[in-house]
Amino acid sequence: MNSAAPIQTQDDALSLQPPLPVRRLHNFIYCQRLFYYQWVENLFEENADTIAGSHAHRNVDKPSNYEEDKKVALAEGLPEGARLRSLKLESVTLGLVGVVD
Repeated sequence: MNSAAPIQTQDDALSLQPPLPVRRLHNFIYCQRLFYYQWVENLFEENADTIAGSHAHRNVDKPSNYEEDKKVALAEGLPEGARLRSLKLESVTLGLVGVVD
């Protein structure tokens, strides 16, 4: 009887990782040093631009009445007068998750 543990492949190791938020990937591509400070050291200093961005997103970040039914709403169309403000997208293949707003 062989008691050796199964060999773990790189794909297996990647599948155990939580998906990477697209925002983090964007930060890494934009400036690796900034990425390190924000996501590894957890350092973030607000400025006028980030405060304005937070203010602009206040409506987008509110839960939608159609949150649970977004897939149905996209397939069948939204009810009259409804707005879809954001949509969460995830790719298991790419290991990414993000929100389109």
